[in-house]
Amino acid sequence: MESLSRSRRLFLYSAPFPALAFFKIWASFEPSSASLTLVSLVLLFYCLAVLVIARRWDKPTYFDWVITIYFAAIFLALLFQPTAAGHFLSRYSVTGIYACLFAAAFFPPLVGMDPFTYHYAKKSTPRDLWENPIFIRINRVMTYVWAGIFAACLLLSLYPSVFTRAIIPLSMILGIGLPFNSRFPDYYLKRMGLPSRAEQKQWAAEGSKSPPKNPVSGRLPENAWEVVSRMPDFFNPAAAGPLEAVIGFIVSGAENFEAYLVIRGGTCLLETSPSRKSDLLIRTPAGVWLAITRGELDGQQAFFQQAFQAEGDLGLLMRMKILFSGRDAAEVQR
Repeated sequence: MESLSRSRRLFLYSAPFPALAFFKIWASFEPSSASLTLVSLVLLFYCLAVLVIARRWDKPTYFDWVITIYFAAIFLALLFQPTAAGHFLSRYSVTGIYACLFAAAFFPPLVGMDPFTYHYAKKSTPRDLWENPIFIRINRVMTYVWAGIFAACLLLSLYPSVFTRAIIPLSMILGIGLPFNSRFPDYYLKRMGLPSRAEQKQWAAEGSKSPPKNPVSGRLPENAWEVVSRMPDFFNPAAAGPLEAVIGFIVSGAENFEAYLVIRGGTCLLETSPSRKSDLLIRTPAGVWLAITRGELDGQQAFFQQAFQAEGDLGLLMRMKILFSGRDAAEVQR
């Protein structure tokens, strides 16, 4: 959705919710079964149109699907049981709204689907991190917090009062849900020793300013020493900016060696002994690092599965794909 205009993004984020608000207001002032049947049918067609537009522009959210199903169920109930359904909706239309929100937040992760916040979080997170277990875990926690808020709103709405159906639920959504959404990801990342979302986005932007050019003509490395010793050839100064750091490697298994990459002043040099304490120290079997470099193993997945260990600044570890994304071959030969 990054290529969409702001107006389109705003529409996709908010499109299904006005239908819920409109139906609640209508049910309060025009509770007759006939009017509710007609309005639910109109809103059902509106939600179907939202689904079509969302599919064409990006991807429908769980809320799009759940609210569409909600109006389909209401229309069918009013069609076949108009008296009972009309009486229920005149009293509990707000409860139905919170039930939709709760269902969209709570049930998809239970059946192995992505958390609902994942759809929105991807819009402000670099693509390289979408499959990161930490990114998924953060969104799972946020989703269940929202599910808890919606569940509380649902229960409160069973009592017919403006406080329990509007004031308290809105206070929870605006005072707890939205602040939690904005602060929790960076709080969690900080606890894990990882860079904030703003830093990740900035690094991704810096790395994309100069498209990487591979200085080696397609030949895959044959051993871990070749991988580490050639990393300075792939160093991307534009992505590094003013960074000064030492990245150490302690390689074991089929090969045994130590190597240190010293990044300073827009350059990267290889040393075989440490000039100072490493900012990031990677302990890895030779075969693991070779497989990661050859694209046979995902680096982030390997780290979280403890196929190799990293100590120190884990933000550097996450930046390595960008920091060593390649540079012009002519520069390498100078």
